[in-house]
Amino acid sequence: MVEATLLATSAGYRGGTLDAYYGGKKLTPRPDAGITKRLIEASKEERVKRYTGPVFSSDAFYAEDPDSVTRLARNGYVAVEMECATLFGLGKLRRVRTAGIFLVSDNLAKAQPLADAKVLSKYVDRTGRMVLESLSRVRNES
Repeated sequence: MVEATLLATSAGYRGGTLDAYYGGKKLTPRPDAGITKRLIEASKEERVKRYTGPVFSSDAFYAEDPDSVTRLARNGYVAVEMECATLFGLGKLRRVRTAGIFLVSDNLAKAQPLADAKVLSKYVDRTGRMVLESLSRVRNES
């Protein structure tokens, strides 16, 4: 069941691609504030339940279990995903504006069946429209 939309405000990570680009220097990868603001506004207009907060990027996504999710939540993370830290970090390095929006369809902290493509399709379409509308507004502001 799709619970909500999530907008990432930053991304935590361990190792991985960013270490190669930043020489091991740790940073807190963040999305572009303007695009994120527009995505929040679009979700309000669409009356989509939404969360905002930091996500944790893990290249071992399916290795997470309820205990690791609990530890991450205690540290303020609202979701586990695989790409945001790299996307935001490389965006900063290359001066490309980025953002992260997700459909919250599965909850690692709750035992529930995974959502399938049929269930997700209408939410994917609506989220896609929100993203396109947001990007067109950002582009018109530039």
